[in-house]
Amino acid sequence: MPAEPQACTNLGTEGLARVVSGFRLIGKALWHPSSRGCPAQKKARQPGFALGLALMLWLVWAIGSALGLLPVTSNPVWAATGDGASVQALVEKDSVSVGEPLVLQIRVEGGDITPGTDPPDTSAVVDFIVESLGGRSNNSSSITIVNGKMSKVESFGHVYAFRLTPKKVGKLEIPAIAVPVDAAKSRILRTEPITIRVAEPEATDDFHLELKFSKTSFYIGEPVILTFVWYIGKEVQSANFNLPILQDEAFAFTDPKVDQNPNKQVFQIPLGGANVLADKGAVVRNGKEFTTLSFRKVLFAKQAGTFAVPEATVSCNALVGYSRQPQQRGPFNRFFDDDFFNPGGRGVYKTFVARSQPVSLTVAPLPEQGKPEPFTGCVGQFQVATAASPLEVSIGDPITLSVSISGSEYLDHVELPALAQDPAYERDFKIPEERAAGVVRGNAKEFTQTLRAKSTDVTTIPPVRFSYFNPATGSYEIAQSKPIGLTVRPAKVLTSADVEGRSEEAAVKRNELENWSKGIAYNYEGAEVLERQSYRISTIARSPLWLALTCLPLLA
Repeated sequence: MPAEPQACTNLGTEGLARVVSGFRLIGKALWHPSSRGCPAQKKARQPGFALGLALMLWLVWAIGSALGLLPVTSNPVWAATGDGASVQALVEKDSVSVGEPLVLQIRVEGGDITPGTDPPDTSAVVDFIVESLGGRSNNSSSITIVNGKMSKVESFGHVYAFRLTPKKVGKLEIPAIAVPVDAAKSRILRTEPITIRVAEPEATDDFHLELKFSKTSFYIGEPVILTFVWYIGKEVQSANFNLPILQDEAFAFTDPKVDQNPNKQVFQIPLGGANVLADKGAVVRNGKEFTTLSFRKVLFAKQAGTFAVPEATVSCNALVGYSRQPQQRGPFNRFFDDDFFNPGGRGVYKTFVARSQPVSLTVAPLPEQGKPEPFTGCVGQFQVATAASPLEVSIGDPITLSVSISGSEYLDHVELPALAQDPAYERDFKIPEERAAGVVRGNAKEFTQTLRAKSTDVTTIPPVRFSYFNPATGSYEIAQSKPIGLTVRPAKVLTSADVEGRSEEAAVKRNELENWSKGIAYNYEGAEVLERQSYRISTIARSPLWLALTCLPLLA
């Protein structure tokens, strides 16, 4: 959004004049030409010096009070903007070329704009491609001091910004735009219409734009590659990219696989409110060297019909030469301008617009005749492969089925067939309703699904069937995997003894407590800490056999 003048504290027109006048009086009082010379003249200068000193003290007080650094002794008068609201539409320029964007600002003064307030409705702007640049608050305050009285004025507002790109040549009108000025939409104001003169862009051989499609006639759901190439023959300062088809609701877009080549130069370019990765290259076109920026999109048509693709445009400021004419500059410009490093002078830039050629797309509907049930909706040519583990299970044990679908270059939209709706799977297996999203690895998309066999009669995992429409043959086809052999055993039957224990005696023995005289021992690791307990004297002395042998002589 273009920078806006910021509101600041000021002294008012009349106050500023008084300050300047005060400085002049101080200068005359402190240093008057007639005061030079004899002592009598110097003596006559003393009243002027006192007056100048007094004026200086008054000036310091006035500036300090205006900036809020000193207290104001007089009663301030506070002024408000009132409770009325107004709107105004402004453009940065009213004469452009086709494809050259301009910024439209809608300013709201007053009102009650909150985060919940709807932005202006720009649907009536049909001769321009409209892109919202967001909005921001536009609050300001100013202080004016006149004759020692201070007045403060505050204003509250909001600014919306839009980038408008004209679609055609002629006098185009930005119509009145409805602007809500409060969150409740109780007040809606309208801007005044604005006329924009749009001319054909200047012809140049320095810039070209190509918009290419891998197919111009295709079916609904069939992936088509859109390639955008901008040829650059001059030094460019800035550029604005416009590709209207990306906002067309008749199509869906996705990004192709990214080339991970580390030697390739990649740039981020803003397009349609997002950033697109573009590859930088170099080509020779008609005997002239060009730098190129290119990117690709995968297009899927969502509806049938014939579509005239709106022309894509790139508007840029390109260097056309250097100016040697002296310009007014500040004392520091010389060190921060390009001119300091370029003795040829200041760079002169001019706006150029590159436009793509018209393209028409024909989208055919998928035929109803021969459409299988269920139909995945995929268009292309596909293969299916499966694997399962384990292959020997009991009834109810989980089996992991891995499904790999390949064939098409772009598989993000491919989904796992609903196995629970396949009669062969529904009859023999328990299958959860949830389906995995799948992961694209290389040229295949991989899925996993859990199965549980219902009986020992199940001897195979049936083929996975994937239906699709083949545009090469113009018919529906079904890709299917090979069956997988499976062994299913009866489920193990557990008795009460298996659940409660092998026997009551074993359970009692298992639960007996032993007296351990050594207390809680520390955990030691390693074979070297193991000791033969049978050879320890303390252990033998505490054993019942040793006590019996010791007591026998005494009893005798």
